[in-house]
Amino acid sequence: MAALSDPVSSSSSAVSSVVNFTILPVDGIRKPKYALDVDFFDGVTPRLKVIFQRSVGGAGTVGTVVDIASVNAKAHAKSKDTINKAFRPEDLADIEGSLAYTAEERAKDATQTVAVFDLQDHSHFYGDLAEIEKAEKDIIARLSAPSAQSSKTIDKVSQCFRDNGVVFLVREGALKATILQSASLLKPEHLAFFKGHGQAFCQFTEFFMNAMKFGDEVVTDPNLVLGTYLEPLQGSADFTPCSRSIVAYPPSYHDMAMRGEYAMAMKSTSVFNAQIVEMPKEFVLGQFRPLI
Repeated sequence: MAALSDPVSSSSSAVSSVVNFTILPVDGIRKPKYALDVDFFDGVTPRLKVIFQRSVGGAGTVGTVVDIASVNAKAHAKSKDTINKAFRPEDLADIEGSLAYTAEERAKDATQTVAVFDLQDHSHFYGDLAEIEKAEKDIIARLSAPSAQSSKTIDKVSQCFRDNGVVFLVREGALKATILQSASLLKPEHLAFFKGHGQAFCQFTEFFMNAMKFGDEVVTDPNLVLGTYLEPLQGSADFTPCSRSIVAYPPSYHDMAMRGEYAMAMKSTSVFNAQIVEMPKEFVLGQFRPLI
């Protein structure tokens, strides 16, 4: 893996400008806290604040989590179609590329490897949590089943995960659907905005997935337990919160990974250290460490 010592300049402008994210430390009596402030540029939607709290992970722990996949799919009326269309050949190619770029890091002790799976409901959004969770369950069961000789892409992905120690799947679709249902997190105006600006909502969710890897808690909505969305693929493995996160972004995420609102906020805060570098063939590697 290339050295992650030269962060991209934080002076680069963000890909889009419908929202602005700011991460600030918050005084905590016993555990460090930080706030995610969201400023909406439509002149109508009120500002949004989410408070996170360090728990067992973060700056006081050791270990690395490596995120090697960002796969998008949707639920279909038939479970068979949902499973067979969950991964495309190009998804497998991206996964193999990410695995190659992170091989050195993944070989180290105290490293856990995860893949992110973003599943939408039949409407191409996240309004139907039950449908998403049912589809995720079917896909995870297929990925976790004993490997069989098959030409289907999902079975090739399953074997690739086994061969490379990909132990957990992040259920991003269910996480997004739960966030949208949380009255503690979002007002109706926020919900309406995110429904109309899917890219901004994806960037908003990135902060929750980052917090998940460090074991952080969502103070604003204590019922949102982020660890719930880290599903073991093999046996009953328990995820251990880490002190460093490495994310391999595929070429389709290149611009967003380099200059998206999430990247800009992470590079300009004192709460995290963020280093984001370009790799060959438009892959991007991001390294994130908590500083509090």
